[in-house]
Amino acid sequence: PGQLHRFRLAGLFRDEGADWLTFCSASSVKHFHDFYHLPSLLKKFSSLKIASIGPETTKALKALRVAATVEADPYTVQSLLDAMEKYEAGLGSR
Repeated sequence: PGQLHRFRLAGLFRDEGADWLTFCSASSVKHFHDFYHLPSLLKKFSSLKIASIGPETTKALKALRVAATVEADPYTVQSLLDAMEKYEAGLGSR
């Protein structure tokens, strides 16, 4: 059931998108891009927002010509969540 569930979730994501994508490493950007092709995904879902844990992850996104909506500072998961929350509250900037 695990593998089948993953494929169903992947299909659902491809069909419906998401509000946010969160990346906590440059390698996660690469692997996600290999599977979904980030620029195409952003064209399909123009309201999709991107959260990056730090400068190296943001650099990997920029290499794909993808801008991070928010970047954590300091570079922790909690700061990443805080940045997303601030953005959603209208206190963050792109």
